[in-house]
Amino acid sequence: HLYEFEEIEFNGIVYLLSDLLGLNSDEQFPSKFLLDSPYPNPFNPSTFISYDIAKTGQIHLAVYDLNGRLIKTLKNGEAKRGYYSVIWDAKDENGAGVSTGIYFIKLTSLSFLKTQKVLYLK
Repeated sequence: HLYEFEEIEFNGIVYLLSDLLGLNSDEQFPSKFLLDSPYPNPFNPSTFISYDIAKTGQIHLAVYDLNGRLIKTLKNGEAKRGYYSVIWDAKDENGAGVSTGIYFIKLTSLSFLKTQKVLYLK
């Protein structure tokens, strides 16, 4: 049993236990999935979308119109745990500009589903 144990010496080098366990690491991971509100909103010509992935796995991030039609897939595939962001430039899958209106940004994974509304103004 180890009690009040803060450092280890190995080959003449002293290591802090918190460093070995990554407790002092600047690289923190999200504890839950999150889809932030797009910024700016309303937007023209592009909007910034940030999202957090709490568990490595398959995700799908896409833009849909008011009728539920897919406009643009922003991310489809495996994503590791972490913080991400993407920019949507108001273009569809073919690179054509979309019309003024309301669109929905939807993030899905095996255990998460969230939708955010965004307004595009020309």
